[in-house]
Amino acid sequence: MVGGARTYAIKGYRPLMFGVLAANTLMFGTVAVLLIGRNVGLALAVPIVYAVMVSVGLRAQRRTAVRLTVSEAGLDVAWIFGQYHRSWEEIRRIRLLHSRLDPTRIQQIEVVFANHCPLELFDRLSDFNALVVELRETQPQLVED
Repeated sequence: MVGGARTYAIKGYRPLMFGVLAANTLMFGTVAVLLIGRNVGLALAVPIVYAVMVSVGLRAQRRTAVRLTVSEAGLDVAWIFGQYHRSWEEIRRIRLLHSRLDPTRIQQIEVVFANHCPLELFDRLSDFNALVVELRETQPQLVED
């Protein structure tokens, strides 16, 4: 732990998401090019559908942390296209979500903010159990089991 902060990360997630974006771009581009010869109106609809799909996907990705640093000041969150900071004062509650198959296992953490979309932390983060313990110890008033 450096300077009272600890970092948790999902390895390989960012390249995977860029690969998915590239594959979707190639697929939608191919469909649009193939439709140009048959129906121009339908071919023009393909980029619109693609844009909606990408915008919805990016909104969901912003809620998913690729790297999370927990410090005395709050949470530093990195997602696939950027990063942001949330102070402990902005956090309303931290919900520990258990697995349906094993109620003793915590599968996900939902961090609810006052004026922002919730943040979802998945058990794919490195040392996830240590993250759960750290949140329980540092912010017990916010944690809901």
